[in-house]
Amino acid sequence: MLRRILPFLLLCAPCCFASISIQQNGSATATSATLSSTNFGDLIIMCGNRANNTAPSLPTGYTNIQSGGANTQSGRCAWKISPGAETATGTMTNAANVAFVVLRGYDIQSSGPIGCAPSVSNASSTSLTYPTCSLVRSGGSSYLFAFGTATGASTTPPDTAPSGMTLLSSTSQSTLALSYLAGATSGTVSSVTIAPSTGHTGITFEVLANQSVSSIANYLVHSVAIGNSGEACSSSCSITVPVPSSSSNNFLNVELMWSYSGTAPSVSSIYCNSDTGHSTWTWTDFGHDVSDGSQLAGAVDYYIAGATSGCTSVTIALSQPTLTLTGHYTEWRQIATSSPVDAAAGQVSSAMPFVTPGTLNTATNGDVIYSACAADANGIGTYTTTLQALADGNTILEFDPSYSISTQAFVQTTASSTTGVYFDFSGYAGTVGDSAACIGLALKASAGAGTNPGGIQIVQQMYVNSSTATAHFQANVLNAGDTLMFNGLASQSAAQWSSVADSLGNTFTSHSTADYPAWALDCNALSGGDYFTISGAPSGQQGGWVIQEISGLNNSSHTACFDATAGMATAVGVASPYSTAPSITPSTANGLIEAYINFGTGPATAISSPSGGIYGYPTYTGLTDASHITEGGGFAYYANASTSAKSFTWTNANSSAWNASAIHLLPAPAGSRHRAIVIQQ
Repeated sequence: MLRRILPFLLLCAPCCFASISIQQNGSATATSATLSSTNFGDLIIMCGNRANNTAPSLPTGYTNIQSGGANTQSGRCAWKISPGAETATGTMTNAANVAFVVLRGYDIQSSGPIGCAPSVSNASSTSLTYPTCSLVRSGGSSYLFAFGTATGASTTPPDTAPSGMTLLSSTSQSTLALSYLAGATSGTVSSVTIAPSTGHTGITFEVLANQSVSSIANYLVHSVAIGNSGEACSSSCSITVPVPSSSSNNFLNVELMWSYSGTAPSVSSIYCNSDTGHSTWTWTDFGHDVSDGSQLAGAVDYYIAGATSGCTSVTIALSQPTLTLTGHYTEWRQIATSSPVDAAAGQVSSAMPFVTPGTLNTATNGDVIYSACAADANGIGTYTTTLQALADGNTILEFDPSYSISTQAFVQTTASSTTGVYFDFSGYAGTVGDSAACIGLALKASAGAGTNPGGIQIVQQMYVNSSTATAHFQANVLNAGDTLMFNGLASQSAAQWSSVADSLGNTFTSHSTADYPAWALDCNALSGGDYFTISGAPSGQQGGWVIQEISGLNNSSHTACFDATAGMATAVGVASPYSTAPSITPSTANGLIEAYINFGTGPATAISSPSGGIYGYPTYTGLTDASHITEGGGFAYYANASTSAKSFTWTNANSSAWNASAIHLLPAPAGSRHRAIVIQQ
């Protein structure tokens, strides 16, 4: 399913670095503890103690940090990345007490978010000691944690933070202490006095924090997803992706990732519009063609630097069919027009859950680091890099919680010979050892190169699938003041949601009725790393949503861009032709009309009217009603130059009942400047 989320353009100043933040913490005299509902991507750390030499068990879904015991005392600490909406820590069997902390702003490396975690210290004395931790990052960004326990210390219990640290655990659990130090530069932890002399356990560990990066807002122009890991492309596959018209002298990039059986596919041709002979466009494979015959997966990347304007669709032809197919198209400005690639990497990795395209050995400061990974089974956790945690601003260009594809980008301020990029698939529904095809690029920045388009632009667009009543996903809103909009297809006689909310506190107005495709939007959105929740989907509905960030619309209020005069036009029919599906009359010229159609049997593959309208979903060889891209429906948009009525006519190979909706969005008032940078998708 296509997920081109509109990472939302952050038009503010470059985002420096976001530190770790504690969201909640607590403890309980039990084997588990209660949480306030978590956000998708939160890091949960859980520690427990036991009056026994054998440590409490590892909770389901957690990864061990450290555990051990002696002298009739033991402890364990573990971590997990939350899928969101969790209200309990999980169970640490045989624990007498547990303590927890929930964090954001963390980073990961190849083994996860934990840096140093030395062996457990065990002794029997009046001094509870903690092992020294050799920090992975000693520059003052990481958090250092100390967990100590001694159940026999009744006169002077171990519920005291080591010198210089802050106590997190509740003092009602006097047999343990979970403490932390923000911005640690040393991994040495002071001992704590206990009494009487008794067995005790100490665990010290580091949580990695973000390192300094800057925003990609000055670089990204378009971001368009291609297929997803749920798609199969039959025969010799050809996939065509509609994209917003490219601007002159920009950098265009497309990558594909796939799994297959039998013969590995290769790219037969790739071109813009109908330029099959490449008379205008010269796409260059920079040597990044990854294929693993044992894993039966592959990836390829092509680009063109200093492109001419006018690319409105990209077609990629493969030599062989695929079992799964995904990819991503991006357009960038301020990228070097010659020799633009500073470094490239790619591989098919089986090191689940943390996969990587490989190491990018950069030589130029200020590179734009772009990377993508797709796994060969459904399900995805969070993903991040060694430079900045996704939870706090690293720009997500593509994400789907139901299908294993993720794409990200950031600006590396200083060149490095060890630039590592990692994707966390810890929510992956497959098994360890499954493969993920990955691509990574480091693009050389060039101030002033390229074109920054203005007017109304779909900045980014993402497709999200979910078959649950509540869907969670993660993204970045990049430009404050842009419109943030959710579009959904109905598959039964019920509204598609009861509410749409996000962690930034944006104000969504819902335009949703039974049976018809619907919208929820905020015309003046806040920017930043965001976690979205769509609640109240009908039972059993396969939810298919398009999420967009759109620039250039009226943002004088949270509802100003909705054309209330035109309202939300709807129509219903029982067979082809699928015309006047629907018709809408805008009240103002130079706005944006969007239309959706839902079929009993689909999918749509194109629109024939209005002239100049853009069919929004990709099409490919073998596209069927079961495609996760379209969920059996269609999506289109049209820039209206006048106030005349516009009717949408769709192409569908099947004869099917349908319902359709359209919405008109109002442009920003003439002369208004509600953002310094306009970035187009």
